[in-house]
Amino acid sequence: MIKESELQQPPQWASRMDLPRILNELGLIDHGVEIGVQRGIFSAHIRSIWNGFVLHCVDPWAPYSGVTDSADKHESYHMDAITHLDAACIQKGDAIGSYIIHRTTSLDFAAEMSEHKQPVFDFIYIDGDHDESPFRRDVEAFWPLLNPGGIMAGHDYRESDGFPGV
Repeated sequence: MIKESELQQPPQWASRMDLPRILNELGLIDHGVEIGVQRGIFSAHIRSIWNGFVLHCVDPWAPYSGVTDSADKHESYHMDAITHLDAACIQKGDAIGSYIIHRTTSLDFAAEMSEHKQPVFDFIYIDGDHDESPFRRDVEAFWPLLNPGGIMAGHDYRESDGFPGV
């Protein structure tokens, strides 16, 4: 019989900012992916703390339904993401190659990764399109790519965040 004192307690989460620490504590330090990078601020936060091998940053940086930002604005977001990620890598002493920008849609990237025919990622963080249908497609496309024991998490997933169904 296992004593209660021998049970491993799950890591404590206060906010999404705890994700990289928890990934380190759980030894989830191979490949991870963030879907929906925008300006790269959270990507840089992950990269600055997470001891993982490669962070894949997936975003088309292009206008889509329901978003009013122009193509030029999306281009500036893309450049911001690179700047933030480079700064995080330099600050931490990581190689700049410890992240890879994938300027494509989440579903195209998932299809490309599915060619490996096995799980690829220790964690998958979804912060892409916030409508219910695209969110569900992301979860369905990426779930088979999650390593056993890995973490799938996301942002803006509570109805109180203003995104019902996500």
